[in-house]
Amino acid sequence: WAIVAGDRFEQQGILHRPLDLPVALRQPAGHPYIVSETLWVPPIWQQSEGPLLMAAYQALTGIDVSFWFSTNEIQWRKPQSANGFLPSIGKWVLSTPQTIGAFPAAALIFRLGLVDEAPPVVVERRKVDDLWARTPPLVVARQGYDPNRDAPKRTFGALLGLGNAGERAIDPFSFLAGPVHVEFGERTDTEIHPDLDRLVDTKNRVVTSVTKEVIWDWGKRFVTIDAPRAQGVIGALNAIPVHELSAIRISGSAPYAGVLAVAMDNQPLSRSARVLVQISSIARPSGWEAKPVSGAEGDLLEVVDFGTAPWRIDTVDAEITLRNPNLSNAVALDGNGMPVRQLQVEQQNGSLSLTLPPDALYVVIN
Repeated sequence: WAIVAGDRFEQQGILHRPLDLPVALRQPAGHPYIVSETLWVPPIWQQSEGPLLMAAYQALTGIDVSFWFSTNEIQWRKPQSANGFLPSIGKWVLSTPQTIGAFPAAALIFRLGLVDEAPPVVVERRKVDDLWARTPPLVVARQGYDPNRDAPKRTFGALLGLGNAGERAIDPFSFLAGPVHVEFGERTDTEIHPDLDRLVDTKNRVVTSVTKEVIWDWGKRFVTIDAPRAQGVIGALNAIPVHELSAIRISGSAPYAGVLAVAMDNQPLSRSARVLVQISSIARPSGWEAKPVSGAEGDLLEVVDFGTAPWRIDTVDAEITLRNPNLSNAVALDGNGMPVRQLQVEQQNGSLSLTLPPDALYVVIN
């Protein structure tokens, strides 16, 4: 619950390990599904990916609610003591610039359904008797709920020594292609989307949603969202020279950032009259320092100085072009969403281009 000097941790987000996404889960068909607690826990500073990935994949798979744990603040939380007197900074905190700061675009994507919900890619039908017999399912969530069973590339069939059952297992990357459902009753047939094998490319480490709107490249460590009303990149902007999407183009040198364009009037980005561009990266406390160490747990980082307020936010060097003849004006906003200043834009051939401001989380283009 507190981060203090001497703590050891593994510093990584999940862009290179997509099966750890908290909503890569099998859902009982016809029932609500809620993730009761989630957080990209400091000192994992790749926090900004969390709300954006959760929003996109919740929308894609139809998971109803994820509860983010936790905040008691009604404003931003500065780096401060975890309990008010212990020299430390808080660990279970949400109101940071790169977690709650990534909520506006994420909230629009999820609440307005700007990423389409996909049809199920797997519907497994099982008898209740099979549960009592511990017959393994065809596909299971890889991140698991029990660290004693979190073995790489495991299936329940392999764990239980059931041989052929393990061989029947469906690739767990199907959770990122669309909803995976289970139905309990008397039927035992299974429906598998005919495109599933083509959507999961483990050789090139890319999984594409059945809607084609969300693509996770865990080899190059970025995710693209390309839906009519929401488009952008999460992760390594510099993995390729240009991210070319249906209505926008993004280029940048940041090894880790999120740039999302979301229509604010429910129109496609190609003709929207008001677009939110959200820029996210990494925020650390001032004076934060960690050093690499090795031990029984492997290569880790050790906190040397847990830092203090204010937050220091990595700047994002990036340019964006929106192919939309209706747009002519861009305004940088402050952290509370209030206008700060006009930005210089370039208009050419029905497109608007601008260099994203290095000192803003949000830009509104109209």
